[in-house]
Amino acid sequence: MENPYMLDIATMFHSLLFAYQKSVKELLGSGSAIFVHPTIEILNKIEKKRGLNLFQSKSLDEVYANPSNFFLKTGVVKEFTFEKVGAKGK
Repeated sequence: MENPYMLDIATMFHSLLFAYQKSVKELLGSGSAIFVHPTIEILNKIEKKRGLNLFQSKSLDEVYANPSNFFLKTGVVKEFTFEKVGAKGK
C-alpha cells in the first residue's frame, strides 16, 4: 500500500528547497550562484548512489529527458518539460 502522505512529504521538501534558494538569493544577490555547483555535486553523488540516472546521458536532449521521464514515472507530476531559451539580450 502506497503511503498517502508521500506526495505531501515531497511537496514539503520541494517547497523548503525553493524557499531556501530564494532566501539565499535575496540575501546574497548574484553571489548566491556560488552554491549552485556544490549543490549539483552533492545531488550527483546522491543520484549515483540511488541509481536514478538523472544526469547520465549521451546528449543534451537526453540530459533534459532523464529527469522529465523520472518525474513522470513517479506520478508526482502529469507533465514536465524543459524549454531551451536564448541568452538575455541576444
